[in-house]
Amino acid sequence: MKLEPIKNPHSKVNQVQKKTKVEEKDELIEKTKKNTLDKYGVRTHQPSYDDINLKFQKKSVGKKYMQITAAMSGSGQNFGDKDDFKLEEKVTEESQGIRLLHFFYVTTNSTPSEIEPNIKLKEEQRMNKRGGKIPFQKNQDSLLTLSDNLVQGENFLRDTNIKNCFNQYLKVAGQFEELNDYETASYFHKRCLDVSVDNKYIEGEAKAYMGLGICEEKVLNIFEAMNYLETALEKSIDGALTKIEKDISKQLVRVYQIIAIDFQDREEFDKSLEYFEKCLDASKRANDKDKEAECYQRIGLIHEKLGDLDKSIVFLNRFLELCLQNDNKEKAGEAHKKLAETHSKNGNISAAIKHLESLLNIAIEENKKAAQADAALKLGLLHYQEGLIKKSVDYLQRHFELLRKEEIKNQKLIDAARVNLGIAQANTKIENFKHLILNDVNTLLTWKIKREKL
Repeated sequence: MKLEPIKNPHSKVNQVQKKTKVEEKDELIEKTKKNTLDKYGVRTHQPSYDDINLKFQKKSVGKKYMQITAAMSGSGQNFGDKDDFKLEEKVTEESQGIRLLHFFYVTTNSTPSEIEPNIKLKEEQRMNKRGGKIPFQKNQDSLLTLSDNLVQGENFLRDTNIKNCFNQYLKVAGQFEELNDYETASYFHKRCLDVSVDNKYIEGEAKAYMGLGICEEKVLNIFEAMNYLETALEKSIDGALTKIEKDISKQLVRVYQIIAIDFQDREEFDKSLEYFEKCLDASKRANDKDKEAECYQRIGLIHEKLGDLDKSIVFLNRFLELCLQNDNKEKAGEAHKKLAETHSKNGNISAAIKHLESLLNIAIEENKKAAQADAALKLGLLHYQEGLIKKSVDYLQRHFELLRKEEIKNQKLIDAARVNLGIAQANTKIENFKHLILNDVNTLLTWKIKREKL
């Protein structure tokens, strides 16, 4: 007979459940955080982004702590005449607590981020299309540097030296940006922002918002990036901060362009135009002539796509003007080519021919054979369309010869060029015959008479 096992009601063996490694790590972090905050008098509630700039409760540090502090100040007997030795003199209980809080977050990889990376970023990292974070090296040098920066930042804040405090935290944020750790960087940019707002330091506000915007862009939150950067721009304008306004505008140019191109790819042309126009305005603020020219080009192409050829020509002409001002012959050639196509669609063949002639001249100056051949072909076809057969033959002959001289010959293109040239030459003979009939009837009759006699 099988006996039932005896159950001891006082035993807790059956009640114990083994924890996972993640749970053990989370429990250790929480326990360490609580002990740290309790020890240094920090408020024990979990800090949020709105109260990162905590005021730490004053708490007695005890006789032993005071004795150690006094002994290390350089004024005690332990150091004799070395009164200049002031190690840790400025590390107050408040700054020590704040420093330890930041230090704890970084070293335990538990920094509360101001941003949430886009799911697209995580997918690209999973597919190895984009690199991930570089781990923070927790060696003696890096930890001491981090600790020093944090202590100095809080000491500057205590002394109301807001600019230097801001720069210390900005330095830490930049350190994590170099590691592609934009979540941790955003935490310190937010710290910069809180310090700046509390002390009405408008330059700091503008820079902090710009830093947050850049971090959002790096984790592919493009609209969040735009919002931060637009706020940064407003602050820089309010504070008459010309240089910072220019720097922020450069960031906005890139962000607006990403959004505009995305809408263009999805054929949402109204939205695309809206953001290209914002990009154009930002380019002017940034004094970026190349980007300004590109905006005019893209806006012109969208208007052409929408069928508004007159408006397209206006923007493409502005694109051409800036290219010429910047002495950018390659882009100027692109502008002439596109203007020729648009004028041709709009029925203005003479304007199209002028732009193609300019394109051909640029191609000759730059010794670009393929561009010369393309321009010569289009000029030949347009002249033929206008009934200018002799000029058409000249350009088509040039096109044919250029194709034959190419190092890597394309026989199909050569054959097509031969056909075009042959048709144009045949029409030249027809035109000559028509001219003979219409303008020299006497010579024709004389020829016929002589022929009949034979």
